[in-house]
Amino acid sequence: MADVAVVGGRPQGSLDNRPVTTATPQPSAGGVDAIACEYRELHGANVYSAESVLVVRLACDGADRLAWTLERPSAPLDRCAELLEGLGLSVIEVCARERWPLGSLLQTIAEQLIRRVRAAPAAPAPAAAADPERELVLALDAVVPVRASCELAARIVSVSVSVSVSVSVSVSASATAEQEHERLRGLLDDFDRRHPALWQQTAALGAACRQRDIPWRWIPGFAGYMQMGEGALQVRANQNLINSEGLTAIQLASDKTASSRLLHRHGVPVAAHIGVTDPAQAWPTAMRIGLPVVVKPRSLDMGTAVSVGLSTRAEVEAAFHRARKVARWVLIERLISGEDHRVLVAGGRFVAAVQRLPAAVLGDGKGTVAELLAQANADPRRTPGKTTPLNPIRYDEDSERVLRDQGWTLDSVPPAGARVRLKSAANWAAGGACAT
Repeated sequence: MADVAVVGGRPQGSLDNRPVTTATPQPSAGGVDAIACEYRELHGANVYSAESVLVVRLACDGADRLAWTLERPSAPLDRCAELLEGLGLSVIEVCARERWPLGSLLQTIAEQLIRRVRAAPAAPAPAAAADPERELVLALDAVVPVRASCELAARIVSVSVSVSVSVSVSVSASATAEQEHERLRGLLDDFDRRHPALWQQTAALGAACRQRDIPWRWIPGFAGYMQMGEGALQVRANQNLINSEGLTAIQLASDKTASSRLLHRHGVPVAAHIGVTDPAQAWPTAMRIGLPVVVKPRSLDMGTAVSVGLSTRAEVEAAFHRARKVARWVLIERLISGEDHRVLVAGGRFVAAVQRLPAAVLGDGKGTVAELLAQANADPRRTPGKTTPLNPIRYDEDSERVLRDQGWTLDSVPPAGARVRLKSAANWAAGGACAT
């Protein structure tokens, strides 16, 4: 199943009612039902709990073939217990009941998966969902592990039904079950790699906050980071340092998804983006976001492998491969047109602002683009490897595309005064400059 993470969009205040549909678990070759999850985050006190929760609504293709309540003796339920046991998870709770509403079953499995990550005492259990067959409600201590646990739980149940009803002429039922066991073991290993157990120090801080009624939350995407308090009194810390706001801010800003979530949580508009790792998902994701798009690595800075204003499949896929070379996750983001400004705020006060311009050369009516580029890079202010006001302009695939879109080539001679862009992103590290 392709890795997909959706972030961004219009701020919704404390209650985000927009359902975000996960990548649907893929049915096996037998053509069996697949369970999908739609999420709704309720931040702060709500009808289910005094703390934030995640409400998950289930949908199922071919619902007439998959009962919303499983009963014993039930082959699907027995198979689900076997699969859980094969994955090394507890099956006590699954086997203790005679009838299982599907939502309640998924909640039990998801909670068992969450325990693999959470090292601190769990948040108070929220009230049960009004529709236990099609809904589940989980405490929202950490957004990413909770959602991932729901998806894996849905996959486990989907596979259990798949194994129970699909028997091929050439493949025995036992062989099919073993194949599904192997696939699920791989999914669990991947789950453990992506969501390591929270740092013990951070978990202890969380437990202490709960005992003292101090509001706190995990910072999504970082196993060792948390926020204590709200508003002007909030403090963010990593696993070792408490009053380390500067370091924490730098590390959070380096993860574009985490920083977008934090901004979005506080009502700041951010460009919607989707994170993918599968090359086959690059173009469909761009179409889903809406063209033109921006493609960039999730975790790097300095404009590394960032491509802006992509509108064709070839451009998107080429940009994906450039970004994929330097980062596992590649973000495909909605392009927001306009000027690029950087604003400096210190001590809560506006200090300065500059307009950032993409790398470019200025035509003189005589030299070619290649000659103008060489002249620009000969400027001592662009000396490589030194702390200078400007960086060298590196001609690469992005430069070639931007130049072509303007109707130029390296051999073209721009008229005097014509500004020829050489980069799609306005980034100082890529040779950009500030407006004077």
